[in-house]
Amino acid sequence: MKKPNYDSYTPDELHAELCFAEALLLKALLTFIEDETLVSFIRAGIKIRSCYNSYKECNVILSSRSWSENEKSYKEHFESGVRLGIGAFNLMISLLPSKIIKLLEFIGFSGSKEQGLSELELCYQVPHGLRHVLCVLTMLTYHLVVVYVFSQEEGDLEFCDAALRQQLTLYPNGAWFLYFKGRLEFMRGDVDDAIKWYTASVESQDSWPQFHHICYWELCWANCVALNWKRAEIYAAKLAEQSKWSRTTYNYQRACIMLMRGYNCLSRDELNTVNQLMA
Repeated sequence: MKKPNYDSYTPDELHAELCFAEALLLKALLTFIEDETLVSFIRAGIKIRSCYNSYKECNVILSSRSWSENEKSYKEHFESGVRLGIGAFNLMISLLPSKIIKLLEFIGFSGSKEQGLSELELCYQVPHGLRHVLCVLTMLTYHLVVVYVFSQEEGDLEFCDAALRQQLTLYPNGAWFLYFKGRLEFMRGDVDDAIKWYTASVESQDSWPQFHHICYWELCWANCVALNWKRAEIYAAKLAEQSKWSRTTYNYQRACIMLMRGYNCLSRDELNTVNQLMA
């Protein structure tokens, strides 16, 4: 088969290849969400393989094409998309259970955490790339949330601090960056600062109430760590009233927080509330 002449592709055609890979990724994710059966999982895995192959082809284009000086901005946008896709893929797959990884290897690909982080760091070094912000959010999510939930490792807090300083200068009211700043301070053990940043994230926007629930969850636990049980109960109650994720969990959490104040410190109405929540 004749090797494609990537130098003959226009910048728009190159970006179309990248958008095609991203569309395949979204299609695969929708297949996962649509049904949780094994057949659906295998079907989604095959789609992910097609998607990953598209990203690999885009990577070949990035490394083999002769980019002119006039195409510098196009290359930056293209490179940020390619490195974000390949990096996120490798990172995501490397975090899956070993049985799932074996199945993915059976259908044609595997993931490396080191390669994933390396690609994301290269993407981060392209500050004017179209997908630079998505790359920053991906790395912050990994270092501040994923690492602490799914492993016993420590996140790269120095990188997170530097990235957040830069992004908050550009987007001082960015809800996600305010949230991650709170998460960074929480991981450092500075609970008061964490509460301040989480609150700022909530107040930064009203158009996405579901995002508030993420902040309420963090605010609830931050206040628990600070032994501020009354404030923690307020956020647990908000989650129980507003979020549809698991009201059983939220109600149990609220009851436990109320009891932490001390059984003798609760009023009769509050004791009745605890009994209703536990019923």
